[in-house]
Amino acid sequence: MSDRRPHRLCYVSDAIRPMAKSELIGLLARARRNNASDSITGLLLYSEGHFMQLLEGPVDRLWRRFDRIRVDGRHRDLRMILDEPALDGRLFPGWPMGWLDLGRAAPLDRDRLQRMVDAPRDGSDTIGRAEVIALLRDFRNQLPKRHDNAPSPAAA
Repeated sequence: MSDRRPHRLCYVSDAIRPMAKSELIGLLARARRNNASDSITGLLLYSEGHFMQLLEGPVDRLWRRFDRIRVDGRHRDLRMILDEPALDGRLFPGWPMGWLDLGRAAPLDRDRLQRMVDAPRDGSDTIGRAEVIALLRDFRNQLPKRHDNAPSPAAA
């Protein structure tokens, strides 16, 4: 029987090479299709060769999805920054995979994301749950109202 308790995972990783907008569009389309069928929601961020992804959903399905992500050859040096029950509910309900173009985000947002990317790698353990959740909520508030907000190929 499937465990339906909501859970959330958030990781950062490094792309093995810069990704083109067309690759990101394909990645998002597949993620949305797969996530919708497994009741998984979340957010994908990509900036300057780094990924940050939040996944929320039933704990057993979430870990199965994460196991596939972990071995995906498009990224390396995956670092978990959040692994917890989603007791306060999902941050991205109804979003099979939200997307935010950080090329258009405020410099402060890009700096905050870079801090998430760098901190686990540099040995400092100063990134706390509250900081990760606050950043994710700030990004959520920048998303358009549509849930299919794929990056525009024209924005490349």
